[in-house]
Amino acid sequence: VLYTRFRNHSITEHNPLLLPDGTRIEGKVSYKRDNNHFFGNWINYSSFVLSKSLLEKMIKEEEASYKNNEVKIKVGLEDLSLKKYKILDFLVMVESIESKDYKN
Repeated sequence: VLYTRFRNHSITEHNPLLLPDGTRIEGKVSYKRDNNHFFGNWINYSSFVLSKSLLEKMIKEEEASYKNNEVKIKVGLEDLSLKKYKILDFLVMVESIESKDYKN
């Protein structure tokens, strides 16, 4: 699950998640006001479910086309970059959990 958090953004600007290959993923959006009642900000939260195979595909496509350390995505109107090493670390963790469960 990928979580995002933005201040002072319209909720409609949080969907969808657009991947480099044009894949659209609709997410769940929630919002709340921060603790400052007089000058507080709205904080909008979004969550998107990304499969293991989709993450692997993102890494491979980015390696082939850009040869850089980041994967570019778009959440609503916001352009974001994910560090490739964080995605790879996550995939390694998932792989180790899957192999551990398989042995048991």
